[in-house]
Amino acid sequence: MEGLSARERSIFNALLKKYPGAIPSPGFLRSEAELRNSNGTYTFRVDKNSGELVTELKLDRNDIFVITDLAVYLAAQDQTKMGMEVLQTYPNKTVFPAVVGPPAFEPDHLEAIYNGRLSLKIANKVNIEAMSMHNFRVVPQTQQSAATNKSQYSRNAAGYALGSIIYLKGNMDIEVKIEFNSFDNIAIQAQTANIKNKLVFHPYGFLIKGQSLQD
Repeated sequence: MEGLSARERSIFNALLKKYPGAIPSPGFLRSEAELRNSNGTYTFRVDKNSGELVTELKLDRNDIFVITDLAVYLAAQDQTKMGMEVLQTYPNKTVFPAVVGPPAFEPDHLEAIYNGRLSLKIANKVNIEAMSMHNFRVVPQTQQSAATNKSQYSRNAAGYALGSIIYLKGNMDIEVKIEFNSFDNIAIQAQTANIKNKLVFHPYGFLIKGQSLQD
């Protein structure tokens, strides 16, 4: 397969041996949660449950997704143009401009998220106890300064390479949680018409079709 790094190719070859007859395909999952001032804990579903947004991509119960890299993004999502949002790796003040309230929005308050933690539990096994959200804070040297330009971006820089791969099986109970301190008068909720500020859980890896019930 073209475009794979040496690490990804090694994982791909190992998956071919583990699942003979199945072809692992590079892919991703995407699950979103709207930021609320009253909430410092966000849970993400990665299994399909017929309630997915058009911008989300969940895991079918018959399939396996093998996580090689994790990313968590911020997004200012226009509900009238869903899918046009540019995923952010830091509190970009051009994308998240301050709103003088009340109710107010303070882009600097989004930094609280990066002092939080991410956990992942599959069935009764805790696979990730407390991963620092700082792993997902990437501030590029070239930053967006107006609507007419963009921040420098690298998918490899945005994704955190796991020390060991994690298998998500669509027929298992999977819980992903992000927690951070929601202090008094925190202002992270969007206050602009049609906009929702969101956290986006976005793992990268390989999808293996039809193997969750066989493994």
